[in-house]
Amino acid sequence: MLVLSSQLARILAYLEESIYRKDLVGSGHDHTHIQRLLAMRRVVWDELHIEYPLLSPTDAEVLDLALLFHDLNRSRDMRGRHVREARELFMGTTIRREGFSEQTIIAVIDIVEMSHEKDHDEEPILLTLLRDLDKSDMGAFGILRMQGVADERGYGYFQPHDFDQTVPATEGDENLGSVVDDLRFCLEWWDNPKFAIRSSVIRNKVAHRFAFMRTFLAQLEYEARELNLI
Repeated sequence: MLVLSSQLARILAYLEESIYRKDLVGSGHDHTHIQRLLAMRRVVWDELHIEYPLLSPTDAEVLDLALLFHDLNRSRDMRGRHVREARELFMGTTIRREGFSEQTIIAVIDIVEMSHEKDHDEEPILLTLLRDLDKSDMGAFGILRMQGVADERGYGYFQPHDFDQTVPATEGDENLGSVVDDLRFCLEWWDNPKFAIRSSVIRNKVAHRFAFMRTFLAQLEYEARELNLI
């Protein structure tokens, strides 16, 4: 069972009420997604200390807070570069209310906002871990999330060309057109060095999740072909 400090629990409850239940329920990016990321952070933290020896308890605190807010830009009122100032004000006010230091607040805001930009070869360790943890919420949970996104956006399981491996996977989740399209997009986080999970600890921890998704995709294609749907 996920155990959070009283400060983090209050922030999560506030975000659930003010953001996630209002804008993001069933989107694959709701408060349950955040809970799983916070849980995974705890599962891998001791091993991450071996991979990144300089990690500190303060880093764990900053990473937890960044995980809480990393999907804030998906909310209707917080979407886009033009409302960055509003996002930063919301994050700062919410975190400050729980007594965290200004240094922590600045670090969280910087990491969250950087996470909305494209991946870079050189980036802060906490930004890498934030992105890697976000990509870890795959497997069976990932497929359920993809269906939630499909329901929200109004598209179906697949289009005939989705199974054509000669067609590159879609880049950018705003361009997705089906659940299978989303599956192939997310499998790039395993296959494509440009987008792949970088932490070997997190990668090893979730290898079975990506393997399950690949098996699911192959079975879905088999059944679709069996029924002459593709």
